Amino acid sequence: MPRHSQLTDWLEQESSGDSRKAEQFGNLATQLRQWCCGGSYGALVDGVTNVSLSGSHVHIELSRIPESSKELRALAAFLVTNHIRNEIMNRPRHVRKRVVLEELGGFLTVPGGERIVSEFYQRMRKYNTWVVSVIQQTQMLERSPAAASLFGNSRIGIFLKQETDTELESLSKTFELPESTRQSIRHFNEPTRELGAPFIYYHKGTKQIIATARHILPEATEQTASQPATTTEVASVVS
Repeated sequence: MPRHSQLTDWLEQESSGDSRKAEQFGNLATQLRQWCCGGSYGALVDGVTNVSLSGSHVHIELSRIPESSKELRALAAFLVTNHIRNEIMNRPRHVRKRVVLEELGGFLTVPGGERIVSEFYQRMRKYNTWVVSVIQQTQMLERSPAAASLFGNSRIGIFLKQETDTELESLSKTFELPESTRQSIRHFNEPTRELGAPFIYYHKGTKQIIATARHILPEATEQTASQPATTTEVASVVS
């Protein structure tokens, strides 16, 4: 396959000819030049990738891309998810995989993010992949086209303390939580080292499971952490 810069060079060469599309080729070359090696975003797309996804853990952070760089955010999201999808599909099916979408609300604002999330929840299960999303505002999901795919293909939810009744009602409506469970979430204590962080474990299936539990910071982690490794106002939805 040609490199991006080779394609751009070819377009520029064609733009100097007598072809009816010479002007169109020139316009395309101008738009693509910033994505070539030496351009603003060339390091991302021009050349052979130097990033390996073959390890046991891969962390990809998109939050440092400015909100103003919409084109870069859209392309980065596409490239990242395309590589991740190919890696998952090429690995043996019997090998368990997991994709974690941390701060799902932010990812949905990326151009094409809603389509990507929907595809993960709709297709990745057949590749033995466990898709996990961390959500802080379930109300936001109610307005998202990805909500139907996310909630329709999720079986497990982990719900922490909700600070507002509005968020709690939205959560209860989405997962059909009984009043007793809503009351438990409403009166959860703040996370502490001694008591840990209380949460609701929800499992949707032929027999619904709703249980209250606590996350206690492991002693080995506590020796190195200055704060409990818990977060309030988070709902985790797992396929």
